[in-house]
Amino acid sequence: MIEPIDKLYGTQSQRLELPIMETALEHPSGKNQETLTYPKLRHQPPRGRFWESMGAVWRRKTSVIAAFSVAAIILHLILRFGFRTSPGAFQIPLLAVLVFGGIPLVYELLRKLLIPICWEVFLLLRRSSWANTSPGRSSS
Repeated sequence: MIEPIDKLYGTQSQRLELPIMETALEHPSGKNQETLTYPKLRHQPPRGRFWESMGAVWRRKTSVIAAFSVAAIILHLILRFGFRTSPGAFQIPLLAVLVFGGIPLVYELLRKLLIPICWEVFLLLRRSSWANTSPGRSSS
């Protein structure tokens, strides 16, 4: 048998009423709210979903480039053999893959190749310049 709600929780007059609590944070004496300064947030506000999705795409750019390449090759074959378009028209998807897929990949490869080489050259030049300017050596 189900008990009525009044028996479980009591009637309206029997329920404990909680007192309204005053806030513990009050303004310092002598200062009003306009002169108080609040600390600035150290973190940035959350970005929109578009920028979060673009960040996810950028982290997986090789997968996106591979999918784009497959789609462009399929489109190229459809244009070439399905619609029998002119050579200039069916080569457009392949050129788009070269531009939008090849350039970012070549850039990443060159960056990964050249940064260590440039860093080594910088360290060698710095070491040789320190060797030439020792404190005990005079320039005359």
